Amino acid sequence: MQFQSTDPQWVHKCMEQIPLPPFGCEHSRYIQAYRTKEEMHYHAYPEFGICLAGSGIFFVRDRVYPFSAGCVTYFPAGILHIAQSPTDHTSTWLYLWQDMGKQRITLPPREIITYDKDCATLTELLYRCAKHADATEVDYYNSLFETLIHRLTLCANSAGASGETAARERILPAITLIAEQYPEELTAAHLAHACGVSESVLRRLFRQATGLSPVDYLVSVRILMAKNLLLNTDEPILSISLSCGFPVLSTFNRQFRQNTGMSPSEYRKTGNL
Repeated sequence: MQFQSTDPQWVHKCMEQIPLPPFGCEHSRYIQAYRTKEEMHYHAYPEFGICLAGSGIFFVRDRVYPFSAGCVTYFPAGILHIAQSPTDHTSTWLYLWQDMGKQRITLPPREIITYDKDCATLTELLYRCAKHADATEVDYYNSLFETLIHRLTLCANSAGASGETAARERILPAITLIAEQYPEELTAAHLAHACGVSESVLRRLFRQATGLSPVDYLVSVRILMAKNLLLNTDEPILSISLSCGFPVLSTFNRQFRQNTGMSPSEYRKTGNL
């Protein structure tokens, strides 16, 4: 993996390699566990990934993004980032690092994190093609790669309105607080104070940036973490409820059904994400 960091130990562990022929890329299936924000790093090549299972939080420069299965990521070369999943509830990823010397397409300048199904399908196809490493499929691989870039760009343009971006910047302290303390008792007043705005302004900014109220966004992160625990552990539902910030089981059951259309026990049985 083309990895660089300010920490000499990490540079030593992740020595740079020559991209693998015939597609000019490296690939990896990776199990993501807990890593601290001090381990933020960047790659010499642009990185493309898809989360197959599990969930967690991405720190990208000064931004925070929750992720779960189906999430597709693109990070330009040189962009500091780190993913975190609980050590006992890891997430599974497929990654590609592409040498653009083999490509004739302009990449998006900023990171993209999307749940677009077409992007997910294309990323998985590229990974399989790179893993197979059949030289007769170079044109096929390049065509898939170009299509993925076009699709990612469309997703970025549809979600990247200037008003939304500005609003996200202003609520970043609240999003960070939620990412780090979602099991705790966090009120709109706490979040507004972290951002230095009134509660009414905070609600407006959250709606503009996420489409949700601050409280609904907090609940969505809690439910995301609960879904991961339901699918990947045998913990009792009451224990999951408590660890994800729902001290009352009936409240957890109600909120979970509102967000997923099923109860926690039904969700665990079906294995849906």
